[in-house]
Amino acid sequence: MEDSSAFGRPHVLLIDDDQLLRDLLATLLDQSGCDVTCAADITAGRDILRGPDPVNLVILDYRTPRPASLAQLSGFLAAAEGVPVALLSSNLTLAFVRRIVELGFRGYLPKSIRPDTFVQAVRLILSGGVYIPEDVLLQSEKDRPLRDITPTEMDVLARVAAGQSNKLIAADLQMSESTVKMHIRSLSSKLRAHNRTQIALQAIRLGLAQAE
Repeated sequence: MEDSSAFGRPHVLLIDDDQLLRDLLATLLDQSGCDVTCAADITAGRDILRGPDPVNLVILDYRTPRPASLAQLSGFLAAAEGVPVALLSSNLTLAFVRRIVELGFRGYLPKSIRPDTFVQAVRLILSGGVYIPEDVLLQSEKDRPLRDITPTEMDVLARVAAGQSNKLIAADLQMSESTVKMHIRSLSSKLRAHNRTQIALQAIRLGLAQAE
């Protein structure tokens, strides 16, 4: 990213609740020619987007502080009002990445990415492109079990893997507990899992959650 770009020094908004990671990425972006503003959560990030300083790119940690639902991600995109947004996370699957790109996200930046590749990916997104890591694109066989899972089931799956109770999932996704139980039964069938622990293990294997 050079000062001669269309934006001069692009202004990047970095939203992540991990202060160490925020500081490291902010330093890397600054050294690469970007102005960086950091926020610890989505609410603070939205306030910055509404502020007087134009933002050219948002990098949003998908799990800040817990996995966002697809509806919440769509709402954040709407609040960004056309500013490109890329998700930062660990081990997202091709099916999930495809869905966020369909929503309008401009790519996926894995936390395992090399620093030089991270800079190249940011440059690509700022120039109007979409970044998807090559290893994610090679996940077609691993991804197969997710193809029949609905967006709502994906949201429930991420929360089961995070250890949330049915009551908390229901409140988080604004649905009844009976509806949550219905989605869990459906997930059990689709993932060939017999209990919540097996569902959570499948979610980790498929890259929808991280092992604690």
